[in-house]
Amino acid sequence: MAKFICNFAEKALSMLGKLC
Repeated sequence: MAKFICNFAEKALSMLGKLC
């Protein structure tokens, strides 16, 4: 589940993607 959230965040917001 975490991967899905991180993947979505990475596409939506590169900043959140870096946190993951």
